[in-house]
Amino acid sequence: MPRNRAPSTRQLRWTERAKRTGTTFVYVTHDQEEALTLADRIAVIDAGRVVQYGTPEAIFHRPASPFVAGFMGSPPMNLISGRLARELGEYRFETDGMRVPLSLDWWPVLS
Repeated sequence: MPRNRAPSTRQLRWTERAKRTGTTFVYVTHDQEEALTLADRIAVIDAGRVVQYGTPEAIFHRPASPFVAGFMGSPPMNLISGRLARELGEYRFETDGMRVPLSLDWWPVLS
């Protein structure tokens, strides 16, 4: 998960104040890296609706939708429509006439 930038002094003060007082702070940012760095929990909002809420790790590693994956990816993710196929015990990803075999490493995840 990307955390390339150190938090600013102001951000650290807010984080420490929240921990010290046991207070919940709502911090609004459009900077995904900042959210991943500072937050204990993140709400991803699209068109005024919360589309995913969770820890930075959960949102980054298990996005709930293509929107969240594209929005939170660093660098931004390119998403390809397709389908998972299984034939004769082997898995592959298929899209627009292209077939990509998936290695044995994927089998436990796909089963």
